[in-house]
Amino acid sequence: MKETSAFIDTAEKIQEDFEEREEHLDKVESIFEKLKSDVATFKKNLTHTQFSTYPNVNYFTDVIHHYNTYSGSADRIADLQTEIDNSNTNKSTLETKLKNKKKELIELEDDLEKLEDGKKLDPPKTKKELEEEIEELEKEIEDMEKSIKSSGETVTDNKEKIKEEEKDSKTFKEQAENKASEMHTLATRIISNLEDISSRIQKAKDLNEDIQNTIDEANADASNDYGNAEDIAEGPPDGASSVDNLEEAIRENSAKLEEYPYDSAFFNSIKEPIDKAITRMKDVPGLFEAIETDIDLSSKSALQQIKKDALAALNPSIEDIDSGSGTLEDDRKEFKETDEAVTDQQEQQARIVIIKQKIC
Repeated sequence: MKETSAFIDTAEKIQEDFEEREEHLDKVESIFEKLKSDVATFKKNLTHTQFSTYPNVNYFTDVIHHYNTYSGSADRIADLQTEIDNSNTNKSTLETKLKNKKKELIELEDDLEKLEDGKKLDPPKTKKELEEEIEELEKEIEDMEKSIKSSGETVTDNKEKIKEEEKDSKTFKEQAENKASEMHTLATRIISNLEDISSRIQKAKDLNEDIQNTIDEANADASNDYGNAEDIAEGPPDGASSVDNLEEAIRENSAKLEEYPYDSAFFNSIKEPIDKAITRMKDVPGLFEAIETDIDLSSKSALQQIKKDALAALNPSIEDIDSGSGTLEDDRKEFKETDEAVTDQQEQQARIVIIKQKIC
């Protein structure tokens, strides 16, 4: 026959398992909070429609939206460089022509001066003819100088545009690859947290089964101990009206232990949807793996497919996460500490009765 009451023995036996189970459930609640935050961030990156200004990337949708602008940068730079080359060629040609025109202008001005000094020209020309030629030549020179200046400005402007294109291209590439890396990290962390939740819920379920088995075994023995004590005891111990009262008090406390185990469906309702989410999400990090190191390997259509595939896995997984966390939030029990003083007193009284039985 046992020398301690069923209630105290059972409480002591399940205490460690109970505390460990509750620690796992506490941790799962904390993980769910972080998980939901990561999932919300991940989804916003895939659905945000207020696009940034190129080359900046705030969300993954910016990478998709601006990708064609980025990929067209090389062609734009090539076009600008072609304009530079053409402008330089044109400028060089005009400068040669300008040099000759200025030389021609000097000769005409010399002829006009000779004519004004009374000298004859060969071939002969009038003053009016010379003045008209000079005026027309000055206009040609002015136009050439404007064209040369314009060509120079085109070269300068295009060089600045090329620098901006190269700078913007570099910025977009860095930010796009960083965003892809962020998405890869987020997806990996989401899966890790899902797996952690599943593992902890399984451990909590196993501990819960141990608690239930311990209580079931104790209940099978409890009535025999106190039934025999009632048959043999000469009278109730001090502070108790009868062994019946003692047994009833212990039974009431023992009944409280029956509330400690959960039905296994509680754990299944959390773990099963989480395991489904793990299966759906397991390939999502790989969607971003290649582009996080070289965005040039992708295309707008490929990025759109990544978004589509990621959302196809994410959206039903969000429902599963909400289902699992909802079960934990709605169905988790709250436990109050037992009145240890009363319990100890009842235990001491039970010990006296059982000892008397043993002596007899």
